[in-house]
Amino acid sequence: MVSFERNARENNSQDALENMANADKTHNALNDATPGGDDDTNDKLTSIAVKREKKSNDAANDGTTQKTPGQTKRTNTEARKARAKRKAFKGELYDMISKLLVVGAIYCTLLFAIGKDHMLPHSAGWATFLLWLAAQIGGLLAIKCKLPSLLGMLLAGLLLKNIPGDPVQGLPSSWSTVIREAGLGIILMRSGLELDYDKVREAGAVAARLTLLPGITEALAVALIGMAIFGMPIFMGLSMGFILAAVSPAVVVIGMFDLQRSGYGVAKGIPSLVVAAASFDDVVALSGFSLFSGLAIPHGSLLMSILSGPIQIIGGVLSGILCGCLCACTRLWNSRVKRTLFVLFMGMTIMFVWAKFHYTTAGAMGCLIMGITAGMLWQRGWPGRSLSLGPSTHYAHEVEEDLAYVWSMAAQPLLFSVIGSAVNFRIVKAEVIPLSILVTLFGVLFRLPAACMAVGGAGLTMKERVFVALSWIPKATVQAALGSVPLDYVETYKKDDKQYKDWAEAILTTAVFSIIITAPIGLLVINKLGPRWLSKDVDENGQPLTPELATDLDEDGKVGGEPSSDQLGSRRSLDRDSVGTGSALSSLNASFTKKTDRRPSLQLGVDILKKAQREMGAWLADGDEGDESLYDADSFSTGAQTPSITERSMSSHV
Repeated sequence: MVSFERNARENNSQDALENMANADKTHNALNDATPGGDDDTNDKLTSIAVKREKKSNDAANDGTTQKTPGQTKRTNTEARKARAKRKAFKGELYDMISKLLVVGAIYCTLLFAIGKDHMLPHSAGWATFLLWLAAQIGGLLAIKCKLPSLLGMLLAGLLLKNIPGDPVQGLPSSWSTVIREAGLGIILMRSGLELDYDKVREAGAVAARLTLLPGITEALAVALIGMAIFGMPIFMGLSMGFILAAVSPAVVVIGMFDLQRSGYGVAKGIPSLVVAAASFDDVVALSGFSLFSGLAIPHGSLLMSILSGPIQIIGGVLSGILCGCLCACTRLWNSRVKRTLFVLFMGMTIMFVWAKFHYTTAGAMGCLIMGITAGMLWQRGWPGRSLSLGPSTHYAHEVEEDLAYVWSMAAQPLLFSVIGSAVNFRIVKAEVIPLSILVTLFGVLFRLPAACMAVGGAGLTMKERVFVALSWIPKATVQAALGSVPLDYVETYKKDDKQYKDWAEAILTTAVFSIIITAPIGLLVINKLGPRWLSKDVDENGQPLTPELATDLDEDGKVGGEPSSDQLGSRRSLDRDSVGTGSALSSLNASFTKKTDRRPSLQLGVDILKKAQREMGAWLADGDEGDESLYDADSFSTGAQTPSITERSMSSHV
C-alpha cells in the first residue's frame, strides 16, 4: 500500500513536470510565432499558460495529500468528540453559574430577611454558605482531574477548616449534626428505592458472600489493629471497623454501570453481581455499627447498653416498614410531586425522631428500609385498588430521580464539606494521621483476599476475581455520615472523658482519610483495569451486550423479546451520579431509556392506549375470571404504567 501511494505521487509529479514543460513550449512557440505581435495578445497567452501550470501543480499536490476514507472517518470522529467535550464543558459551566446565581439570590434573601447576625462572616449561615460554595468548586475541579466529585468536596471542607483564620468556625456543632443526619437519610432512601430485589435473588449465594465476608473480615481486622495502635476497647474498635467496612455505592455502582454499558463482563454478570452485593453492604455496616456503638460508649444501665443495638435495628426496621406502607398508598399520593415530598419528609422524620433519642443508626436503618418497602409495594400495587393506583415500576425511579436532584444540589456538597471541616489539624495529634492511614490500609489488606474468596465458584477467572476484589474497596458516603457519630455520642455521654474523646477523634480522622485514600484508587481500578481484565461481550451486530440482552439470548445467540417496562424506566438521575454521587442500583436497567424519551408524549399515550385495548380484548376473549386479574402484574403492566408515564411526561419541568 505504501509503495502504491509512493508510485502515485511520483507519477503525479512527473505529469506535473511534463505539463509545465508543455506549457513552456507552447508559450515559447506562441512568442516565436508572434515576434512583432500585439502585447495584449502575448499577455493573454502568457496568462493562459500560467493558469495551466498552476492547475497542473494543484492536481499534483492533490494527488500527494489526498486522505484515505479511513483517515477522513477518524478525523470526523475526533472532531465530533471534540465538539461533544466542548458542549459538555459548557453545560457544566452553565450549570455551575446557575447554581451560584440561585444560591447567591437565596443568600441575599436570607441576609435581608433574618439579619446580618446570622449571614455575615463568622456566623452560622455564612459558614454553611461558604462550605457549600467551596464544595461545588472542589467537586468541579475533581471531575476535571478524573476523580470523584465527593473527594473534591471533602478536601474543600478540610482546606477551609485549616487555613489561617478558620472562615467556617461559626458553624455550630448542632448544624453539622443535622446536615450529616439529613445527608445520610437521603442517600439511604435512594439506595432503598433503587434496590432491585429480583436481581439480588438471582445473584444468589455469591452476592450474599460478597456482601458479608469482605465487610465482616475488614471490620474484625480494623478492630484488632485499632485496639493495638490506639488502645481502644474491643467494642469501640468494632464500631470503627463497621464504619470502615461499608463500600461506597457512589463510586462502585457508577463505575460498574460504565463497564456494563460498554459490554465488559456482562455475559458473566460481573457488574450486576457487584451492584447487587453493594445494595446490601450498607445494611451489614449499619447493623454491625448499631450493635456495638451502644456498648462502645456506655451510658445508663448495662442492660440498656446491651439492648441498644437490637433496639436500633428492630426499631429502625419496623419504622421503615410502617412508613413504606404509608408511601405505598398512591391514591393519596397521586402525583409525582406528592410522592417525592412525602417520601423525603417522612424519611427526615424517621431520621430526626430517632436521633432525638440518640439512636442515629436506627433512623438510618429506617430510611433504608422505607425506601426498599415503598419500591417493592409500588411495584406490586399493594395494598389494592382501594388505596393504590396499581402496580408501577416507574414510581420508585421518579422519586429517586427527584431525591438525586436534592442530593446533588444540597445534601452531597454540604455532607462531604462538613465532614471534611470536622478534621482540625490544630487539635488532632500529629501521630494520629499516619496511624489512621495504617489502619485503613491494614483493613483493605484483609478485605481483598476475603472478597476474592467470596466470588469463588462463580465461574470467574482469577483476573476477574481480583478485579472484583479491587473494585470492592472504595469508601465514601457511609464513612462521611457515620464517622463523627462516635464523637457525638462522646460529647453527649462522656464529655469530660479525654480518653474517649481522643478515641472518637481518631475514628473520625480514620474515616476521612479512608475516603481520601480508597475512593480515587477504586475509581482508577474500575476505569483502567476493567477494560483490560474483563472480557468485552457483544451481540451478533457487534454492539455491547446489556444484562437484559445477555440473559435473553436464544439458541442461535440472537436477542429475543422486547425490553420490559422496567428497562424503559426513566433514569436521568444516573447523569447526576456520573459525577460521583449516590448509589445507582436500578440504573443498570437504563440501556433502553433514550429510546422511549424520543417519542412525543401524545404518541406515547396513543401507543399505550392501543396496547391496553388489545390486551383487554384478549382478556375478554379468554374469559378470565374475576376483575382481580386486572391487578396481576402481567395483565395490568401496561395499563398500570399509564398514570406514571403520563405524570412523567407532564412533570418533566418540575
